[in-house]
Amino acid sequence: MKFASLYDTKVLLVFDDVDSWHQLEVLVGEHSWYGPGSRIIITTRQKHLLMSQKVDAIYTPEEMSNEEALRLFSLTCFDSEHTPKGYKEMSNHVVSYARGLPLAIKFLGSHLVGRSIPEWKSCLDGLENNIPTELLQVFQISFDGLRGSEQEIFLHIACFFNGEDLNRIVDILDSLGHYSRIRLSVLMDKSLLNLSLDNKSLRMHPLVQQMGRDMVCRECPEWPWLRSRLWLPEDIDAVLTNKKGTRNILSIVLNLPVQKKVHWHPEAFSKIPNLQLLIIHNVQLQHELTHFPNGLRFVEWSGYSLKSLPPNFEPKKLVKLTMCHSNIELLWKGVKQFDKLKFIKLSHSRNLISTPDFSKAPCLKRIDFEGCTNLIEVHPSVGVLKFLKLLNLKDCTSLASLLPKLEMEYLEILILSGCSKVKEIPEFAKVMKRLRELHLNGTAIKYLPLSIEHLTGLTLLNISHCENLAALPCAIFRMESLKKFIVFGCSKLGEDDQKRPV
Repeated sequence: MKFASLYDTKVLLVFDDVDSWHQLEVLVGEHSWYGPGSRIIITTRQKHLLMSQKVDAIYTPEEMSNEEALRLFSLTCFDSEHTPKGYKEMSNHVVSYARGLPLAIKFLGSHLVGRSIPEWKSCLDGLENNIPTELLQVFQISFDGLRGSEQEIFLHIACFFNGEDLNRIVDILDSLGHYSRIRLSVLMDKSLLNLSLDNKSLRMHPLVQQMGRDMVCRECPEWPWLRSRLWLPEDIDAVLTNKKGTRNILSIVLNLPVQKKVHWHPEAFSKIPNLQLLIIHNVQLQHELTHFPNGLRFVEWSGYSLKSLPPNFEPKKLVKLTMCHSNIELLWKGVKQFDKLKFIKLSHSRNLISTPDFSKAPCLKRIDFEGCTNLIEVHPSVGVLKFLKLLNLKDCTSLASLLPKLEMEYLEILILSGCSKVKEIPEFAKVMKRLRELHLNGTAIKYLPLSIEHLTGLTLLNISHCENLAALPCAIFRMESLKKFIVFGCSKLGEDDQKRPV
């Protein structure tokens, strides 16, 4: 309802804690509702509401400096800008814990008013692992205002990904089915997340992160295997060593700073059927694994120490599989149904002998076997993966041949750099118009196939250090899209008197 009596009056109005577009429409209205010189101040946890209202300016409070925070704490706790003697070190500890968050500073200041030094010490000792219930209740208001998927994303970042690369976080969350870009923007609008200064990583205030982790721990304070997420090494080791997994566990992320031998039970993962996210670094298994949860969507296990995946693993929901620097010789035998698999990366897995059969993985977009120096065979099913965009076989030095023909309609990048035993590359089908980068440097090829003329979208061709290359098809010089042609180090080029037909 329009404030009719104010349209010719200069006013100052403050609308505090607005949380819906309807409130803005009914109460705030438009500029024309108020007289010239009026000031309308709106406070909200949701930045996009202000943007939709087309306000004149948006002010986002910054974290308080240490000096400002200490002054606020002293005013709250001691009713003075100056901290009394005997309390300075403990006051600095409180301010450091609050990390510039005014709400936490004021709450803790009020909580410690009139307390004795022993009481202060008792409170401070418990802060690192126990957030005061009253402070958590205030935070709960913001959390409860999130939708289900937004809450899940918030807890994932709080438990696992604070400070990590934005694109990596989006990649993981999308693999879990969260359509994360729009939901991350909601969390940023509510000031629960921030982008780093270079816009490359996501940051969560340490105290907000601690509160998020505390919420997960409160799912079952006593038994970690009844929680939805595990990230503490001691909890993960206890669950997997003692086979104490449950259906409650949805995500496990274990990032150890140095490699550690673990004695996980061979059937440990059989007790965690609903596991969707599994990230493990620096673990050396001492026993074989007989099970992997079939509900997994995202797997990243660097240095996987076994020779293959468990034979009964049927990952119909798996979207991304990354096992770099592993001991894998063969991922699996026969054909497995990978209906949703889009990414597979086993780079620098030096024991890998052959790629698996991908004929039941129709959605694959990226395959990366770089540095798999014992790889001798690429399964023919790769050549007809319709949606494949990247095939990286760089430095697969034991690979002697590929398929006779490639028919990947959406392939954009093919990398055979350093495949020193490859003497011939496949013919290219007419459908391969999207291939824009072809890296053949360091191979043993003598000729390029005449069908290279089908690569009408090619912008980069690298044939440097192809020491056996004797001639080039004339079609290369008719490629209008080709912008970068790298050809140095081809010592035999032009020596072949018997030109191939063009």
